[in-house]
Amino acid sequence: MNIPELANNCMKHYLHVYRKLVSMNISSLLAYRSAFISNLISSTAWALFIFISIFLLTNKTPVLFGWRREEIILLSAIYSIYYGIFQCIFAKNFGEMAILIDNGEIESFFLKPIDAQFFTSLSKLGITAFIRVPIGIGFMYFFGKQLGISMSFFDGALFIIALCFSLAFLYALWMNVLLCLIWNPRLSNLVEVLFTVSGMSRYPGDMYRMTSEVLMYVLIPLTFTTVVPARILFHTAVWQEYVILIGATMVLYIVARKFWLFAIKHYTSASN
Repeated sequence: MNIPELANNCMKHYLHVYRKLVSMNISSLLAYRSAFISNLISSTAWALFIFISIFLLTNKTPVLFGWRREEIILLSAIYSIYYGIFQCIFAKNFGEMAILIDNGEIESFFLKPIDAQFFTSLSKLGITAFIRVPIGIGFMYFFGKQLGISMSFFDGALFIIALCFSLAFLYALWMNVLLCLIWNPRLSNLVEVLFTVSGMSRYPGDMYRMTSEVLMYVLIPLTFTTVVPARILFHTAVWQEYVILIGATMVLYIVARKFWLFAIKHYTSASN
């Protein structure tokens, strides 16, 4: 069997496994319908709260750091879309990583006939968080009309590609930080820190230039996850921004994979 056929078979195998995982998560969710409804209401409320906070923030300041009110709301809509996907696919798994490591349950993942990073990252779904996506799309469509934005097929393709890289960037960032739990699983508050830091990406990067240098260099690259897709819609994106987003994502992802392999080699069993 040649390399392309092997890669194709491997991809089919992982897609089959992921479909099974999705089916299991849906079955589990439907078994507890009251929890499903409450989580759906909670996710909807948090999604709407993001936009309410922007309305309040820009109520008396229609222009903030060179961004109009409608543009900031559109930025929040883009954030709602890709962050909703992130929370649906990855966030629940990252939230449980500290528990898995502390209790030694992650050891069972190493014994499965599948890549342990794949299973650790994708075994659980936060399906109700996906409600953020249609809400974000609705706000993006409405305020895009307000700004007179028209999107061609090419613009739409670029926008989707940029969102995929934004999602991959956020995944790699979380993985790199949370792998530190291998050495100190008690630092479960890292998850809350990452939720807070990730939430700051819904604002323009110019807002953080007045902060400390350390905070600025952490947050400004993160804001590219929303700013680059937004600039594609505004038709103001420049090639340097594409390079920064794509380059930073690839570097972070490669580091995350290398760090994962390094971390599991140095993982100390809970039984030891």
